[in-house]
Amino acid sequence: MVHANGNTIHMQVKKKVNPLPFYDNGSVQKINQKSTAMINKKKKKSKSEFPKIKKNSALGMLVDSGVLSKSQAFQAAKRHPRAVEYMIRSGNCAPVNALSKLGIDNARIARIIVAFPAVLSYRIDTRLDALVKYLLDLSLTREQIATLISMFPPLLGLNIRTNLASKIEFFRQLGISDERIGLCLLRSPHILGLSMKNSFDPKIEYFKDLGLSPSEIGKLINTSPFVLGLSLESCIIPKVGFLKDLGLNPSEIVAVISRQGSIMGLAKDQLHARVEYFKSIGLKSSEIIRLVRSNPQVLAFSIENNMRLKLMFYCDEAKVITRGNEAQLVKTYPALFNYSLEKRLRVRLLYLKSRGMTKRITMNALCFKTDAQFVKVDADSTLAEYMKFRTNYLSKQQQKKSQEKKIPQESKSVKVKSSSRLKSQLISNPSESLTSTPTSTNLTTLHIDVASQPLHLQLLSPLVLNQIG
Repeated sequence: MVHANGNTIHMQVKKKVNPLPFYDNGSVQKINQKSTAMINKKKKKSKSEFPKIKKNSALGMLVDSGVLSKSQAFQAAKRHPRAVEYMIRSGNCAPVNALSKLGIDNARIARIIVAFPAVLSYRIDTRLDALVKYLLDLSLTREQIATLISMFPPLLGLNIRTNLASKIEFFRQLGISDERIGLCLLRSPHILGLSMKNSFDPKIEYFKDLGLSPSEIGKLINTSPFVLGLSLESCIIPKVGFLKDLGLNPSEIVAVISRQGSIMGLAKDQLHARVEYFKSIGLKSSEIIRLVRSNPQVLAFSIENNMRLKLMFYCDEAKVITRGNEAQLVKTYPALFNYSLEKRLRVRLLYLKSRGMTKRITMNALCFKTDAQFVKVDADSTLAEYMKFRTNYLSKQQQKKSQEKKIPQESKSVKVKSSSRLKSQLISNPSESLTSTPTSTNLTTLHIDVASQPLHLQLLSPLVLNQIG
């Protein structure tokens, strides 16, 4: 502020601004070159992510014929870049024709090519014929072989003599029959791609050191072949440690593993949660040990989808036990979780009720007897009548589930329609919407729909409800 001739003069002073960093011409040129290189690198990367597929190539012709979509062809080329170079000879694709003759549809053929594009370069007719013949000797049907290839497409690239034969012989030495070997492969086909030296042998040696006999190892692999694909350090050894911490001795650990190998594939958190659940219903630590020792399957059952639902059934529907006595029921019948809730327990309960035989509802009748024993001893009926009742019940349950799947979609569409109707009503004539008195039917519709509106419409909802009130 400056005083001159009695006048007040306001002067603006510019703030001092720090100058930008100084760059000489050489530095600017380097920065430009660096940014240009980065742009070119991104362009090159984007080109590599979307390789050019020629129309006369195998992938291009499969896209034109409808076997592959464009995205599937790009996925195959990205996974195996040389796939864009594969050409089709004689105007047809031999791999597709060979797989089709085996009974594999185009949808599965597309998944096979995406997962294993190298199949397009094989003389698949001779290779596939030899593979099918070899697997037929393991008592697999052609349909099962098609399923096996669909589940594990790299099987088409494995050498029968140097790869498959050695693994099949490994199973045979464990005492597993050829028929069971085929079923093991169907259950865990990925084990065919594992290394004998790095995967199979270390696990077998570990189980031997743990105390499993050759027959027990064979039983383990027979029932849970996926164990061969688990990590020894991060999966198998920690589960053995869990069983030790639970209180099982070495011989009991061996028995549990050989009888229920599936627990090897569970997370330790899941196993701890199941132990805590048993404690929550009143079982002591010593009783949990006896339960696991006699029925190790309990460690593999889901709490929410199996054990809790079945205890509720026994208490509330079948009324074979009262609330608060679940621990006594589990101790008395350790195998009570092994039976299907819908296909066995509930259908037997309803059948006895339909015949007025509620006094015959017991754990023995619901769980442990065969169907023939159940209808003869407990239901005073015939097996044919019971099976008809069971089929009708399961059919109704299936229809009910199908309807429940449709309901959320229908309710969603109704909500969208009603939301659109309310939105158009509020926007087209807001004054009329706010001042008019709706009918009782509209009140309900309006009340339900307001909560599902976008935020700018929800802001109007207090006004609407105030007018209604």
